[in-house]
Amino acid sequence: MLYGELNTIKLDSGETVQGLKVKVPHPSKVAVIRRPTDKELAATTDKFAKLKRKNPDSEDKIPYLDLFNSIRLDPDGDEFDEYEAEHIIGWVISAAVTSAETVNDELVVSIKTPLCNVGLTLRFPTFKEASILKTNQQLFDALFLRREGYAECCDVPLLHKSLALGAINEVHSAIDPYVNVDPNA
Repeated sequence: MLYGELNTIKLDSGETVQGLKVKVPHPSKVAVIRRPTDKELAATTDKFAKLKRKNPDSEDKIPYLDLFNSIRLDPDGDEFDEYEAEHIIGWVISAAVTSAETVNDELVVSIKTPLCNVGLTLRFPTFKEASILKTNQQLFDALFLRREGYAECCDVPLLHKSLALGAINEVHSAIDPYVNVDPNA
């Protein structure tokens, strides 16, 4: 399965949707969801920030439930609480860099997601560009060369872009500028 592809699932209503079937075991519950968009994830992050500004000690997880319900494709299914929603959202968006290798002056970043592995190839930035890397995810577009494991219909999620930029920044910041001029070396 490519990242962004979804399974064809027939709901109890008889409707057929493209989604992911997810569950919690105790008590046993099942739901059909789609992946959240970057915009939806950003809105959820904003909701959490507002809650923290109002109450720094807030443990409120309702934004997870709001997001879960907005990506749910079977609204008449089992009812999930905010803690179950947090677990499922965390799972569906999780991603981690498994390797970052230099190949022909390019960085190939491999990323593991729950359903598949993907790869992003970026060119190395100039030192001027690298100074922007820490704050500007749009720089990804300037460095991006290729992607593997993504469905044609799917944009590279911001989290994957951020992971790739972090990997390239780590490799780039480790560059040793010293040139040995010892003629005996």
